[in-house]
Amino acid sequence: MKKITSFRGYEGPGWPNQKWLEPFFLTPAGRHQVFGIRNNHWGLRAGGVDGTEDLPFDKEININLHIIGKPDLGVLLYYDRLSATDGYTYFSVGNLKMLRTLVEAKPGTRMPLGLFIPFEQALQAVVEFAGTDGALPKCIEWIASTDLPKGSFPEPEVTLRS
Repeated sequence: MKKITSFRGYEGPGWPNQKWLEPFFLTPAGRHQVFGIRNNHWGLRAGGVDGTEDLPFDKEININLHIIGKPDLGVLLYYDRLSATDGYTYFSVGNLKMLRTLVEAKPGTRMPLGLFIPFEQALQAVVEFAGTDGALPKCIEWIASTDLPKGSFPEPEVTLRS
């Protein structure tokens, strides 16, 4: 399995440990540094899981843990497992009553407020993901993308330029 990180200040092979991640999730300055900028979407990737590492790229099974944060709201995590034949996606659950309330997660992208969780919980989930080689973390509640109400993720608005 290939472990790849895309996180501000830690780009490339391997996954960061809890001690390295903590300031970005547990301190206001760290949250602003990583999630208070234009690119607030980071992630961990497990490529070639379940013995598919030596297969061609289009035959691999890949798992991604996407981390989208807003300093004033918390973190939306989504976990996807993709292969050539199937795939599934799960989202972190904050407050399901707030699914119809949309917030701008990053410029031009609105996401349901009800899927954001506190930074402390998100850190636990990221650490668990890394410690279990990409298994869906059990320390937080998840909802399958297929169980979300239709329209939970509206299309980004398109701006036409003349």
